[in-house]
Amino acid sequence: MTKKTVMHVTGTMNFGGAEVLMMNIIRKLHDKFNFIFLINEAKGTRTKGNFDDEILSLGAKIIYCNSIRSVGIKQYQKELTALLKEVKPDVLHCHLNAKCGVIAKCAHNAGIKKIISHSHAKLKFKGNPIKSLISYAELYWQRTMINKYSTDFWGCSEEALYSLYYKKNIKGGKCKVVSNLIDAERFIYPDENVVKEYKEKYNPDGKFALGVVGRIAPVKNYLFAVEVAEELKARGKDFVLFIAGLKQNKEYTQKLFDRITVCGLDDYVKYVEPRSDVENCYAMMNVVLGTSIREGFSLTAVEAQLSGAYTLLSNGYPREVNLGAGNCEHVDEFNPSLWADKIASVMENSVAVTGEARKVALVNRGFDLTEEVEKIAKEYDKE
Repeated sequence: MTKKTVMHVTGTMNFGGAEVLMMNIIRKLHDKFNFIFLINEAKGTRTKGNFDDEILSLGAKIIYCNSIRSVGIKQYQKELTALLKEVKPDVLHCHLNAKCGVIAKCAHNAGIKKIISHSHAKLKFKGNPIKSLISYAELYWQRTMINKYSTDFWGCSEEALYSLYYKKNIKGGKCKVVSNLIDAERFIYPDENVVKEYKEKYNPDGKFALGVVGRIAPVKNYLFAVEVAEELKARGKDFVLFIAGLKQNKEYTQKLFDRITVCGLDDYVKYVEPRSDVENCYAMMNVVLGTSIREGFSLTAVEAQLSGAYTLLSNGYPREVNLGAGNCEHVDEFNPSLWADKIASVMENSVAVTGEARKVALVNRGFDLTEEVEKIAKEYDKE
C-alpha cells in the first residue's frame, strides 16, 4: 500500500512548542507516512534548524520556500502554488498561525484535498497601536481564507481555536483540539549521568536552582525573572537561576544580561545554551518560572511539571497546562515579592510528586504521546 505524503509548513525547525509537536509526530509515524518539511524563510536565507539532522535521519525531506514578507503576497502565492502543484502532497499541515490563510488558498488552488490549518497560540497584538491595527487587519484577511480553503481546523487549545476559526466551524464540530504531545518517559526518567555532569558544570555547590526555559525574547518576560531573583537576593536566599534558551532577540538579550550585572546577580545567574536534551536541564531545577506575558499551550510548562520541578506560571499561560499533579500553580500578578514568597515556601517545604503520579496526570489530561499520535495518524488517513 502506497504511503501518503504529509507536508508540514513551518519556519526554521528550532526548539519550540510547535516544532516539538511536529518532531513527535514524525518520530512515531515516519514508517506510516512520507513527510516533507516546507520551511518558510527570508529570500536568500537557508538557516539550519536544530532538528534538521534528525528530520533527514528519519527519511523526511526538507524543502525551502521564500517567506511572504521577503517576496510579497502575489509573488509568494505564485511561487508556493507552483511548488505545491509539483510536489502534490496528500495532506498539507500548516503551522504558521495567522499565515495559514494564504497557504491554504495556494494548497486549494494546487488541488490538494486535505488542508489542515493549525493554531498554536491565542493571538494577541500589543505595542505600537498602528502596527497592532495592521496586524489585526492582516489577521482578518487571513482568517477569511483559512475558513474558506482549509478542510480541517486544529488548535492547541480552545482559546487558540477562537483566534483563527469562525464560530460556525467551531460550533459545527469541524475543529479539533490537538494537544501538544509529550514523551512522558523522557522527562520523568532523564539520563542520570548527564544530569550529574550538568550539575557539576553549572551548579557545583548544589544551590537551590531556579530556571526559565525557552527563547530569550520580550514576550517571555525574563526581565521579570531577574526582578524575582533580585528580591530573593535581598532576602539573603542562596540560589542559582538558570536561563536556558536561544538568544533570539539580540536587543532584549543584551538588556537582560545588562540588568543582571547592574543588579549584582552575575554570581547567581547561569546561561545554559540551547540543547536537544532539555529533559536533563529540567532535572537540575527545583523551581521553573513561567514568566511569559502570553503563551499558547506551553510545552515548557508541562515538561517542567513532568520533570518534577515545582512550576510557577503567570496568568499568560492557559489554566489547562496545569496537569493537576500538585507541583504547579498560577500566580495572579507580576509582583516580584509575591513570586519570591512562593519560591521561599518551596525552599522551606519541598514538594515531591512521584514519577508515576506525574505520568498518570499527563495521561488523564490527554497529552500522552503514543495514544494521541495514533489519533493524528487516523486524521491524516481520512479522505
